[in-house]
Amino acid sequence: MNTETIERAPSATALAIRTSLDQLDGALAEFEAIEAGFAALEAAHPANLACDVTSPKGMREAIAGRAAWRDPRIATEKARKAGKAPVLALGKDIDARAAAITARLEAGEANYDDQIKIEEKRKAAEAEEKRLAEVKRRETNSLLLAAIRQRAFDMQGKTAHAISGAIVKLHTDSQAGFGLDGDYEALESAALDETREKLRDMHQAAIEREAEDAARKAEAMALAAERAELQKLRDEQAARERAAREEIEAQRREADAIRAKADAEARALRDAEEARLRAERAEQQAKIDAERAELRKQQDEADRVKREAIAANARAQQEKEAAEHAARMAEQQAAEAVRQQAIKAAHEKLDAAHFAEAKGRAAWEDLARVCEMVMAGEKIAAIRVAAAAALAKAGRA
Repeated sequence: MNTETIERAPSATALAIRTSLDQLDGALAEFEAIEAGFAALEAAHPANLACDVTSPKGMREAIAGRAAWRDPRIATEKARKAGKAPVLALGKDIDARAAAITARLEAGEANYDDQIKIEEKRKAAEAEEKRLAEVKRRETNSLLLAAIRQRAFDMQGKTAHAISGAIVKLHTDSQAGFGLDGDYEALESAALDETREKLRDMHQAAIEREAEDAARKAEAMALAAERAELQKLRDEQAARERAAREEIEAQRREADAIRAKADAEARALRDAEEARLRAERAEQQAKIDAERAELRKQQDEADRVKREAIAANARAQQEKEAAEHAARMAEQQAAEAVRQQAIKAAHEKLDAAHFAEAKGRAAWEDLARVCEMVMAGEKIAAIRVAAAAALAKAGRA
């Protein structure tokens, strides 16, 4: 943007701004007019009026009331849009004019601002350089002070001779100077005094410690000599005890050998005696076994005789039972023959009864009794007697 364009832009923008303001004034006047008519509108058409829309008159009244409230509402919306458009345009025009003014002002400001910032940056760099130099200087002086104090720490546990040399070196170095800055002279002097005092205390402590160590060493040497002498006596005593133990051990081995020989002889005698006893026991056992064999033989013979006697008795019993059975069978056969004969006689009797009833009822009864006796298994002799009497009575004896 050149200078001519920048100079023309404000006049055109100012004209646009004034035009937008005029349009905004028109919209605001419309709002005021509508607001001023609220009272008359409310009086003519109350906002809470209830209309009888079921009747033609009430419907006309409701339509008129709606139009009365609707028309100002539509006009308000149009005024809002008409008033808002110039406001938006006004914002853009104001931004454009402010941007143009700001660009011209920044161009003039930048010349001076750049010079100021360059100088401020130079001063800041210079101050930082000084600060770093001061930090390094302080660190260097602190390290030098620490090195002075470190000399005392380095001598801890050293000999008195070494500490004495450190004291001399500290004095020599202090004469030559440690390179600290002037504002650290007081701290350097304090560090030297502190380190020198510590070294002296350490030197004295080392002297006392070394004296104690020498005394302890002499005492330890004397104690070692006493212990060596005591150990020598102990070794001699141990040698005597070892010789005594060896002698006792030799005697023990000799006694063990004698005991072993006696045990072997006793064991041989015991083995011989046990062998003799085993032989005697074997001989006795053989006799016992022979006697037992003879007894078993005799027992077996007795058992055989007994078994034969039992078998003979059994056979005799069986023969007896067979004879009794044969007798019973013979008796049963005889009884059966008599029974058959009686039955035959009974049949004959019956036959005779059919042809000769004149014999009388007594003969019939006798015959019936004989039959009953046969059926009842009476003895043969009784049946025979009864049958003979029946036959005699029937005339057939």
